[in-house]
Amino acid sequence: MTERFDGSKVWAGLAPEHQAEIGAVALELISAWWAQEQSPDQFDGNDPVLRAAEAADHALINELRQVVVDALPMTAFNAPDGKPLLPSRLGPFCRNCGCTQENACVPSCWWVEDDLCSSCAKEAAR
Repeated sequence: MTERFDGSKVWAGLAPEHQAEIGAVALELISAWWAQEQSPDQFDGNDPVLRAAEAADHALINELRQVVVDALPMTAFNAPDGKPLLPSRLGPFCRNCGCTQENACVPSCWWVEDDLCSSCAKEAAR
């Protein structure tokens, strides 16, 4: 399996003030998402709470990125060879096409190896 970004390990190594700032922004972002999901007018755009929550969503994503960049060098998200690390919580993904359990190929595929889906295995066999 490919090396992954282990958020739990990185989090444990952060200074408490960085943990507090990142955690607070992340919780605020979840609050914005929750407000969007609870809007009775999600599809017609007439809910002022929905409009404000959408604005908060965009602003908080940017703020979260900034507080993380302030706490960690972006190289923390790279493998030693400089390639980006995928999140450890992603689960398996196909080494050829990148499909996952939640985002399978069309038509549906299944795992034939820990990191190879049936669609790619069929292609390789041709």
